[in-house]
Amino acid sequence: MDVPDGHTLANCAHFKVERLPLALGETLAATSPDRCALCSVVSGALDAADGRRFAPGTLVLLPCGAPPLRAAAASLVLRTSLPS
Repeated sequence: MDVPDGHTLANCAHFKVERLPLALGETLAATSPDRCALCSVVSGALDAADGRRFAPGTLVLLPCGAPPLRAAAASLVLRTSLPS
């Protein structure tokens, strides 16, 4: 595995894992419109555009082109995606 670099915890040919701190109101989306992402809420909470709230311990699949999630509080998220 790689040595962590900034927000990137691991990066290989198969996946990329990022540790993303979010301030209240910041948004989180997939890494590009044609790729999905798997997000794990470590702390705080994220709100979806349809009103659902995701608490710590929740895994959220962001489909391709999905609207971004919004931090309902200061949050920490692990985002796993395919590398570019």
